[in-house]
Amino acid sequence: MAIELSAPTTVAGMEVPDPQVPVKATRRRLSKAYKKRILAEYAPLSKGERSALLSREGLYSSTVGRWREQAAKADSGSESRARPGPKPDPQAREVARLKRENARLAKELENSRRITDVQAKLCALVGRAPASHYRSKQPPKTTPSPALAAKVQPRALSEHENEVILETLHSDRFTDQAPATVYATLLDEGRYIGSVSTLDRRLHAHGEVRERRAQASHPPRVKPELVAVGPNSVWSWDITKLHGPAKWT
Repeated sequence: MAIELSAPTTVAGMEVPDPQVPVKATRRRLSKAYKKRILAEYAPLSKGERSALLSREGLYSSTVGRWREQAAKADSGSESRARPGPKPDPQAREVARLKRENARLAKELENSRRITDVQAKLCALVGRAPASHYRSKQPPKTTPSPALAAKVQPRALSEHENEVILETLHSDRFTDQAPATVYATLLDEGRYIGSVSTLDRRLHAHGEVRERRAQASHPPRVKPELVAVGPNSVWSWDITKLHGPAKWT
């Protein structure tokens, strides 16, 4: 199937593109001179005048900020390029790095050697492991150690604060709300009576945490089973699943 392409028409000496042929989109390209001019105009303006300039030129404030950063980097780069320093010798740099690494390894080796010498001398003096030596010097424990007294958490809530939490949760306003919802609502109002876990613990302590939705409970049921007691009493779509008189048949 041949496709005929229509030639572009000419109106008043100007070539008009074919409407059936899509025009290739081109990205807007801004020259360095244009960016420099916009930055020069943008700097001394007020906020309202800057907004007017951006609207007129079709630019974003972030775009102008990016241009400023690029100009600052270009200026700093030109200054650094104007006074170049001596180029470092890569071979000398590698030699210096190897010297530092060698000094660090030598120091670690010396520390390990000292620790080994101390352990060897200690074992020679004691005759066995230090832990076993000191353990043998301790008197035998004939009586069990007394139980540690329960420490009271200094940041624990008082009885009055616990009662305030329960009264808030039992109020008509929050009686049907979850602890997380109550916490968020009170926090929006500028009140704080406890964290979400604290509210949940108060409810757990009084046995008030359970499923509230009216869900149907499904008790276990016996699966239906068909037993054949004679010929043609039970029909099945797959005879391989029927149990025979013997196992595995």
